[in-house]
Amino acid sequence: MRAVLCAVLTQIDIEVIGQADNGRDVVDKAIALEPDMILLDVLMPEMNGYLALEEIVGRMHEPFVVMMTSVEDEEVIQSSIMAGAQDYMRKNQNVEDLAPRLIKHRDALLRLR
Repeated sequence: MRAVLCAVLTQIDIEVIGQADNGRDVVDKAIALEPDMILLDVLMPEMNGYLALEEIVGRMHEPFVVMMTSVEDEEVIQSSIMAGAQDYMRKNQNVEDLAPRLIKHRDALLRLR
């Protein structure tokens, strides 16, 4: 999934500046690299996505986080948004459905910068 997502991001002119294998690595890289957008899985080893999201929100200035997971629980979605994520996407969506939303986020971030 990560390789497919990186290919989609590259096609829509979003530069991938880092990848992580677990939640702790995500937090460390997010803080070190200060990306414009963070795509964060809910289910990760070492630190789940919620804990990583809380730490990122607490340690970065206005991070733009999109949660991505195959979990289809409405409570999970609402918890992610309430914890500071700007959007929530299901990984099992078609690539054609993911790209327009990511483009919308990219364009909104470009207008803010």
